[in-house]
Amino acid sequence: LADAKKEQIDVARQKLDDLEADAANNQKALSDAKEDLKETREQRAADAEFLRNLKKTCGDLDTDWERRSKTRTEELKAVTEAISILTEDDNRETLSRSLAFLQQRSGAGASAT
Repeated sequence: LADAKKEQIDVARQKLDDLEADAANNQKALSDAKEDLKETREQRAADAEFLRNLKKTCGDLDTDWERRSKTRTEELKAVTEAISILTEDDNRETLSRSLAFLQQRSGAGASAT
C-alpha cells in the first residue's frame, strides 16, 4: 500500500513538473506574442503614415500631370493654329511675295557693290 501511494505521489509530481514546464512555455509564448503584437502595431502605424504620404504625393503628381498635359494640349493647339494660318493660300502668297522681295533686294544690293 505504501509503495502504491509512493508511486501515485511520484506520478503526481511528474505531472506537476510537466504542467509547470508547460506553464513556463506558455508564459514565454505569451510574452513573445505580446512583443510581436507590439512590433506589428508599430509597423502598421508606420505603414499607415507611409500610405498617407504616398497618397498625398500621388495626388500632387496627378495634379502636376494634369496641369502639364493641359499646357501641352494648349501648346499643340496654338502650333496647329499657327501652321494653319501660315499655310492658308492668302498668307502663303503674301509670304512668298515678301520672301521674293527680300531675295530681290539682297540680289540687287550684291550686284551694286
